Amino acid sequence: MVTQAVSNKQESGNKRQKRFAVEGAKQDQVVNSCIATLKNH
Repeated sequence: MVTQAVSNKQESGNKRQKRFAVEGAKQDQVVNSCIATLKNH
């Protein structure tokens, strides 16, 4: 019973990490493009 709850928690944690990784990558792209435009000016 307890191990089931723990594994469920880990699974949702992994999903959350993946989503954060995707969101983080998107934000990195935005930041990089902002920096690129600033350097161009």
